[in-house]
Amino acid sequence: MALGQDPGLSLVAESYIQAQLFSVPAILGFLVLRQYLQGRGFVRPALWTVLIANLFNVVFNELFIFGGLGIPALGVEGAGYATGASRWLMLLLLIGFMMRGRYLAEGWVPWSRRSFSLRAMGTLLLLGLPIAIHFGVEVWTFQAATLMAGRIGEIELAAHIVVLKIISFTFMFPWGISGAATTRVGNLLGEGNVARARKAARAAIALGALVMTLAGITILVMDRRLPAIFSSDVAVLASAIALLPIAAGFQIFDGVQAVAAGVLRGAGRTIPAAAIGVIGFPLITLPLAYHLTFTKEMGLPGIWWAYLTGLVIVATLLVSWTTLTAKNWQPMQRRIAGE
Repeated sequence: MALGQDPGLSLVAESYIQAQLFSVPAILGFLVLRQYLQGRGFVRPALWTVLIANLFNVVFNELFIFGGLGIPALGVEGAGYATGASRWLMLLLLIGFMMRGRYLAEGWVPWSRRSFSLRAMGTLLLLGLPIAIHFGVEVWTFQAATLMAGRIGEIELAAHIVVLKIISFTFMFPWGISGAATTRVGNLLGEGNVARARKAARAAIALGALVMTLAGITILVMDRRLPAIFSSDVAVLASAIALLPIAAGFQIFDGVQAVAAGVLRGAGRTIPAAAIGVIGFPLITLPLAYHLTFTKEMGLPGIWWAYLTGLVIVATLLVSWTTLTAKNWQPMQRRIAGE
């Protein structure tokens, strides 16, 4: 409410968030294990885990939201409980996959004093903290856009969320390519094969651009049929349809920046990637979005034009930095091999 949101909507959101707080340890544990598997090139366990958990999530939502099998109808709060239960299921399923398969072989060593080495933990923090900052500022910037849309009005907020759902789906493709690029580039550099690492980086960025170009074309071709999947309200649909050309336009830049960031993470260049994210998202995109939306009174399209601008800047900087630093991957590879 302090951020200008509708009081009733704020209370509903609060109940939803509080209902899923019990699942925070589960999602953190799942992410750690998923990254361990991804780093070793095992991606199927996490894939099957998420697919199975999503199927159960549908059942959980039906039970907790509308009631059934002795469970009372909990409404929006029930959706939070369903999400939390699905997260715990994901963690347990992934642990089960790991215990039954070959995924721990040659990758897990018994606990020892070396496991708590301050030097090793410092190295992890040096690499991991910038990644957390990068992810954080990107997610928070998009969340801030939702808060801005909420200040405009309920119809605009609904339209914003509809289009956000569409681009969130298409973003899964470059997100997957980004994870693959991180693993591939990191493993190749660890093997000392710098030439193939550079080739993998170029291929990943090109593939991300191609996939998201197709996604943008699909959004333009499908037009009103995509928002109609999520809402039947005439006013919401009209507002959402007006955003589609902008959303289609930044597909390629969103995909390229995601994959390029993944390449830099694989190369161990997490600090530059985070710095570019901080510059592009909270320092450029957010002020521009506020200026266009409220000062220039462009309304909801102002938010999306600002985000298109921010993504163009971030994508350009990340690709440029990747291209320049790829020439210096050889010394970094030697350092990794020597540790």
